[in-house]
Formats: sequence, C-alpha cells, structure tokens
Amino acid sequence: MSEARDKADEASKLKSDFLANMSHEIRTPMNGVIGMTISCSRPASTFASADYAQTVRNSGEALLTIIDDILDFSKIEAGKFDIEDIEFDLPTVIDDVVGLLAGPAQTKGLEFIAVIERAIPPWSAAIRGGCAKSD
Repeated sequence: MSEARDKADEASKLKSDFLANMSHEIRTPMNGVIGMTISCSRPASTFASADYAQTVRNSGEALLTIIDDILDFSKIEAGKFDIEDIEFDLPTVIDDVVGLLAGPAQTKGLEFIAVIERAIPPWSAAIRGGCAKSD
C-alpha cells in the first residue's frame, strides 16, 4: 500500500511539473501574439483593422488567462498558491466577455448582448475579488 501511495504521489508531481512547463511554453508565443496585435491597433491602422486587432488581443488575453489558470492548478497541487484581493471594473469585464462571444454567436444566427443597469450597484464604487497572486 505504501508503494502504491508513493507511485501516486510521484505521478501527481509529474503531472504538476508537466502542467507548469506546458503553461510556460504556451505563454511565451501568446505574449508575442498580444504584442503584435497592439502594434496593429495603432492609430495608423483603419478603424476596422483596429477593431479586429482588439478582438484578437482580447482573445489572446483570454487564452493567457486560461493558461494562467492551468499554472494555478499546478501551484495548488504543489502547495504554492496564494490569493490576493484586487479591484476590478465589472462592466468592463462583462463588455469583454460579450465582445468575445458575440462573433461566434452571430455566425450561428444568434445575438449575444448584455445590458448593465448602472444604477444598481453604483459602478463608481470599487469592486473587489480574489485572484491568484502573480509571481
């Protein structure tokens, strides 16, 4: 039984190491993609290309968030996960999600919108939430 437990612990460690390495390998080119879309969205570009570049950038940042989540899972398994309290702008988060999902919805003949009632709660107040501390 002790040998089985040791093998399971070793397999879990190998999985954590793999996830950490994989997320780091994916992050590097994704940062390059995001950086290039920033260049494409400079004022010299047309409005349409700037809009497309922003969508690509948001998509890349969403993928980077997923990769960060994978890294967080490996940190949890390794016992190295800390949470910090941060402020964020909820309407911006909602707008970003709608921007990412509206295009795919439209290709299926659907309309994806979000209506934010700005009076409840007062959006001028800071909203706080938990997230993983960055290294």
